[in-house]
Amino acid sequence: MTGCELRAIRSEWGMTQREFAQFLTYTDQQVSKMERGEAKIPEIIEKFVLLEQKLRAIKNLVCTP
Repeated sequence: MTGCELRAIRSEWGMTQREFAQFLTYTDQQVSKMERGEAKIPEIIEKFVLLEQKLRAIKNLVCTP
């Protein structure tokens, strides 16, 4: 996952960097560096974000009338 992809997912979820950082239990500075490509995105964060994205998609399918 690239920083650009991470930023796109965060934006899709309607979160600020600070909200996203709190969600991931990281600092907003760490999220900013990951999004700009200045820090590597830890594999556990990548897996967590992708899993959460899939769960949100399933929820939208199941909960949409």
